[in-house]
Amino acid sequence: MIALLLLVAQAGGWLPNGEFGKGIDGWMLVNNSRSAQVRHEKKTLRFDKERGGMDVLRSDFLRIPEPGTKFLLHARCKGDAIGNGWFKVFFYDAKGKNLGQGPDVQSLRGSYDWKRVTLHQKVPEGATSATIMILLMTPGTLWIDDVSVELPGAVERKPLEDRKLRAWLDKHAVAMTSLDPTASMADLKPLAKRLRGVRVVQLGENSHGDGLAFAAKVRLVRWLHATQGFDVVAFESGLFECERANALLKPGADPRAVMQASIFPIWHTKRTLPLFAYMAEQAGTRRPLGLTGFDLRLSGQGAKQLVPDALTALKAAGVVVQVQPDVPALRKLYRRHRADLVKAHGARRVELLAKSLELREAQTKFETLQGPEQVRFRDRVMGETLVWLATRRYPKSKIVCWAATVHQAHGLETVRRDQERPYADMRMAGQYAKAKLGRALYTIAFASHGGAAGLWHKGPFQLDEPAADSLEALLFR
Repeated sequence: MIALLLLVAQAGGWLPNGEFGKGIDGWMLVNNSRSAQVRHEKKTLRFDKERGGMDVLRSDFLRIPEPGTKFLLHARCKGDAIGNGWFKVFFYDAKGKNLGQGPDVQSLRGSYDWKRVTLHQKVPEGATSATIMILLMTPGTLWIDDVSVELPGAVERKPLEDRKLRAWLDKHAVAMTSLDPTASMADLKPLAKRLRGVRVVQLGENSHGDGLAFAAKVRLVRWLHATQGFDVVAFESGLFECERANALLKPGADPRAVMQASIFPIWHTKRTLPLFAYMAEQAGTRRPLGLTGFDLRLSGQGAKQLVPDALTALKAAGVVVQVQPDVPALRKLYRRHRADLVKAHGARRVELLAKSLELREAQTKFETLQGPEQVRFRDRVMGETLVWLATRRYPKSKIVCWAATVHQAHGLETVRRDQERPYADMRMAGQYAKAKLGRALYTIAFASHGGAAGLWHKGPFQLDEPAADSLEALLFR
């Protein structure tokens, strides 16, 4: 197959002492906090600090690749109670002018056993030198070892597209002939077999900047609704604001106003707009397509109405509220007066308000966490909320889940990279959903090959060409 061969340059060719065989020679500590120290420990470098303030451990490259060259910078790291730390590369021109940090950085937060971290770098034009910088902003201890530079190169091996693999793809692949949401859906008919017994279809995206993936997802949602009986779209966005936006979905409604009231701005795009136009059209039919969310974070303008709506519901149920309660206090009132609330508003509305208040309180906790702990907490809550939607809120419905693929993943702990498991301690929302829903859950992920992408926090950029042995390259060929 055509495989990418990564040629690993010895540390001595690029770095003065990447394997620390010479103690701490070649590495310098900038001790701004006056509490940091660096020492050689068991053939590794140990970096400690006791107080806040930015302390920097740095090493200058002996030489760097030519401008425009892409390379990888690897290191093995181990952390102990690091609140905030980073691994970066800075580039400089011949006059010593700082050209800024490279395109990739790695967080070094938390406590973890030895793991490999990698920076994906591209030498900017005009760069003649570079510096590795390891920054600790909070107390903690970092061990570092085996710092090395890796350059890509390609060799030809056994052809990847052998007859057996091609035959498998010919048998299983379903080729979409159009991304136009109004086009004929005949090309999607083969998918129907895969979805027998499925109640939740997850539509992922590998980047929030891939507009064509959005277009494909809109077309799939329309097909799932029109032919497969799916009648709810659950976005990676706030539950309350998405549910509240259903009142805005009616024939003739402004789809952009519905988006702004409900989902995160990352999806306020021309590629997503046709979905909300379709939901507005279907609102006047016998089979409307409803909107909900499963994230704990606030996403749309409607989020600010949760507390006022919750208070109005209490007062309408005859509950006397003498002072303005916060969210925890509101949750207690809802538990204490549930019977009165259900009598006044019905169990369905009361459960939605109670769950929304629960998520709002979870968001407060989410904001106190950092790094992997924050990710794990958010994904646990999202997974549990998706299960709640499928089993409590919409037990007789079929749901389409719109989110990033990484949140929908299950089995990430099996992923290996260079004999390591980078996601061994990451349990994503999809893991919780899969455990409860089993074969009733089906996931469709997306990948891209070539072209441009764009993110909300930066302009359009060109995608790198995929590695010759990658899934993207194979499917493209």
